[in-house]
Amino acid sequence: MRTVNIEIATKIIKEAGIEASFSAYSDAHGISVYFHTADGKKVRVSTHGVTNSYRIANEIHLNLPLKTLPTKTKEVTKFVLTPEMIARAAERKALMEI
Repeated sequence: MRTVNIEIATKIIKEAGIEASFSAYSDAHGISVYFHTADGKKVRVSTHGVTNSYRIANEIHLNLPLKTLPTKTKEVTKFVLTPEMIARAAERKALMEI
């Protein structure tokens, strides 16, 4: 998915008329893809906003719409407690209270 996200962000900056080279990727707080222009400007294409006033003033920010990103399917494993597991947990709790 990372590669697809970078490709989408690259398309967004090209459509904005910006020529820049990929420099970094982060998915710590949403998705942000970073580029640098030939004259040293930082371009950020992201799914979320920025509040840092320095970054707002000194970077080019473009929106990375979530609807353009591929969806990640996640297999969910259901965890079921059996009566035996509950009984063992109750026994351990009773031993800890002694």
